[in-house]
Amino acid sequence: MRLPVVEFGRLLGLNKPIIIGYLYGRLSVPEKVLDEAGLLRLNQDSAIRELRWRFVSQPMDRIIDGWMELLGLQTAGRAKVPLDAKLAELLGVSRVTVWRWRRETFRPELRDIAAFDSVVREHAGAKQQRD
Repeated sequence: MRLPVVEFGRLLGLNKPIIIGYLYGRLSVPEKVLDEAGLLRLNQDSAIRELRWRFVSQPMDRIIDGWMELLGLQTAGRAKVPLDAKLAELLGVSRVTVWRWRRETFRPELRDIAAFDSVVREHAGAKQQRD
């Protein structure tokens, strides 16, 4: 599932020593845990399919412009630089990182794009409620 071991265990409600014990065969895995892991895999597969449909086929520049639009920020011409800085601050990355995304010299992993999208949507929703 391409998850870190601790994250996988957390999603299953297991602490680190237990999940590691299962992975290394020191503990036998209960049927209930196997069933939950299977359900988690099914849910992740459908979520990943949706994320791929939404983000993989789009260039990062278009995704970023969509985020800017949701946030009510203009993105025309040289005005992108200070607005990219605002987006970067909101996402907890540097402005240079956003610049690299726009030029496709670096693209975040799909899971990270989804997390950034959630932050933008949450912020835009809160802003809309304030206005």
